[in-house]
Amino acid sequence: MLDSAQIKAFESQLILCPHCGDSGILEVQNLGVRSRCQGCGHVSVRRYGSKGGILRLIDAWAKGSAHPHLAFPADAPLIVNYGGGVDSTAMLVAMAAAGIRPDLILFADVGNERPPTYAYLDFFDGWLRQQGFPAITRVAYQPDTAPYTTLEGNCLANQTLPSISISGMGSCTLKFKAAVMDRFLLGVSRGKESRRCPGWAPALESIAAGRRPYKLIGYDFGPADTCRFQKASTQKRKDPFRFLYPLQQMQWTREDCILAILDAGLPVPTKSSCFFCLGTKPWEIYWLAASYPELLQRAIAMEDNARLGKHGFKTTKGLWRSESWRNWCEQEGIVAPGTLEIIADPGEMLAKARKLKPELESNLDFALPETLQRAA
Repeated sequence: MLDSAQIKAFESQLILCPHCGDSGILEVQNLGVRSRCQGCGHVSVRRYGSKGGILRLIDAWAKGSAHPHLAFPADAPLIVNYGGGVDSTAMLVAMAAAGIRPDLILFADVGNERPPTYAYLDFFDGWLRQQGFPAITRVAYQPDTAPYTTLEGNCLANQTLPSISISGMGSCTLKFKAAVMDRFLLGVSRGKESRRCPGWAPALESIAAGRRPYKLIGYDFGPADTCRFQKASTQKRKDPFRFLYPLQQMQWTREDCILAILDAGLPVPTKSSCFFCLGTKPWEIYWLAASYPELLQRAIAMEDNARLGKHGFKTTKGLWRSESWRNWCEQEGIVAPGTLEIIADPGEMLAKARKLKPELESNLDFALPETLQRAA
């Protein structure tokens, strides 16, 4: 969040109100800055706390841009793919504000999410019920014969790393997320008895009637997710589902998502990912070492297991592909060489994480309301 002097400096760039021509001012509201006309009282439809966000706000004010509203077809069930992070949480918050109720909220549990994500699931489930929404339905991988049920277990049993760390292509969680969701929705009639399921009746009935259900995906309006959205939108494939992207429809950036969550009176969730994710940044390693050292140890043990295992490493060096977490952690003085012992000071690691973390990245000060903590 910018300070008052920085915010005031931007005010000179704010043009006259596009509605009445009177002067506009910038004002702080709930960790964000909005523009307001001193004449007609018109306020901007967006507000932001960062420099880039305020520049977008000024541009939208000049154009008199209207706020895009959510509007979904009503001919088939609405299924939310909930990931437990900022974007998918904001998507549900926006739906609640618009009075649009999903028919199903589905979370695929890989089994290796960071602890704050699991805590948030329990908390957010209660909030959803208060909105009259369905509870979060959790689904997980059920093998026919494999001795594991998680992605970590898969890697340890096969003495390998997540596929994206090995090849750099595809997704390492298709087997544990997309396929698991489709199994729940479409049903499985073959294989091990414990793995069979009848499918989700509303989806099957809709498909049988020629109306493909909708899956709602939380891609925000930032550059990276917009590229993912454009790629997904242009793919030609036969799929029993149709896909909707509410955050793209509303043009919500990550900053919009964070402010919407705060507006709803909710804590901002941490980044949702496996604790050994290839996309983990150095500042997240510092945070992991300070907050959940046992998870960092398990990630490094996974690397060691793959490096020394039956497949070994060829071009891949570790979880970061071109570099291993072990080597990096040893160089940074986080782990004692050749061991799994965390030797870094937690306070110093957390300070480094705060210094390196981008402004709109994961919430390092994540905390659930005290009422929930006491209940737990």
